[in-house]
Amino acid sequence: MRILHLLSQLELTGAESYAITLAERQIECGHRVFVVSDTLNMNTQAKYLRLEFNKRGILDRYNHIRFLTDFIRREKVDVVHSHSRASSWSGHISSRLCRTPHFTSVHQILPGGLSKRFLPCLGDVSFAICENAKKAIIENYGFPPYRIKVIRNAVDLNRFIIRELPGGELNIAIVGRYSGPKGKVLIWYLREVISKVDEKVKPFNLLIVGRQVDEIVREVENISSCLRACRLKQLGFVDDIEKVYKKTAIVIGAGRVAVEAILSGRCVLALGERGFLGLVKRENLYDMERSSFGDCLFEDEFNVDFAVNETIFAIENYMDIINHKRKLVEKVKELHDAEIIEAQINDVYRRLLHKRGQQS
Repeated sequence: MRILHLLSQLELTGAESYAITLAERQIECGHRVFVVSDTLNMNTQAKYLRLEFNKRGILDRYNHIRFLTDFIRREKVDVVHSHSRASSWSGHISSRLCRTPHFTSVHQILPGGLSKRFLPCLGDVSFAICENAKKAIIENYGFPPYRIKVIRNAVDLNRFIIRELPGGELNIAIVGRYSGPKGKVLIWYLREVISKVDEKVKPFNLLIVGRQVDEIVREVENISSCLRACRLKQLGFVDDIEKVYKKTAIVIGAGRVAVEAILSGRCVLALGERGFLGLVKRENLYDMERSSFGDCLFEDEFNVDFAVNETIFAIENYMDIINHKRKLVEKVKELHDAEIIEAQINDVYRRLLHKRGQQS
C-alpha cells in the first residue's frame, strides 16, 4: 500500500512518536510511506514533506487541501491517516475529493461542540489510544461506536528492553512536553508534591526531560532553591530517551513515556495532563490504560496527599518494585507491541479498501 500520514506539531509529541513508530513498521512490511507535517523531530525512512497545518486561515486551509489532493492523486495514495485535529480537517476534505479512505488516530480527550458534530473529520474509522478517548469521541462528536477502535500506543520492543539499575545516587526522571497544560502539571508536582517529599527522604536527583520553555525554566529554578534533598536538573529535550531510562530507577510520566519506562524495567509513577494516578502495578494496569496513564481523564485528579505518599513509597521501595515487575512488563508488551498494532491497523486499512474495491 501507499500510505500518507498527516501530523501537525511544532515540537516532539506523543502523536509524532506514535505515527513514526507505525510508519517504520509499515515500511518494514513493504509499504510505501509518506509523512506530511509542520515539523518532524524523529528520524524516519518515510518520505517527509513539510506543510504548515498550524496556519489555519481560510487561504491556508485552501492551500493545504490543494497540496494534499495533488499529492494523493500524483502518488496514487491508497490510505490517508491523520494524527491531529488540524491535519484531520484538511485530510478529511482532501481524501473525500480524491475518494481515498481516511483514518484518524485520536491521542487525547477531544472537546465537543456543534460544529464538530456537524463536521467531525474523524475519517472512515478512528483509532483511539485508550477507552476514555473513545468515549469522548462518542459523547462529544456523536461518532458511531462501530467506527471507533481502541488501538494503543505502538512501541518498538527491540528498542525498549529491561536494563540493569545504575549504581550510585538515586536518579528519578520526569519526562514530557512542558508547553501548555503539561508545564502547569510539572510545576504543580514540584511545588505541591516534591517540596513535601523533600523533607522526608534521602537525597536524590530529579531529572526534568522535555523541551524547555522559558517561563517553566524560571519557575523550576525558583523551586529548586528551596529544596534540600532533591536536586533538580533540567536536561531539556533528549533525542535518545533510552539513555535517560538507563540511568534512572524511577520515571514519572504518562502516555508512551509510561509504557517505554515500564518496558525498560523501571518503577513508574503515572502523572498525566489531567491527573496523578500513582504507582503503575500489574493490578491497576487496565485502569491506567483507560486514561493513557493520566492524560485522558474527564475530570482533574490531582490529590496532593496521595501523590506525596505514592512518591515517598516509590523512593523507599523502588528496588523491590522493580524486582517484581516481570508480569507487568509482559502484559504491557502484549498491549503495545508495534508489530501487533501495525497488523491490527493494516487489517482495518485492507478491509475498507477491499470494501471499496481499491485494494492495491
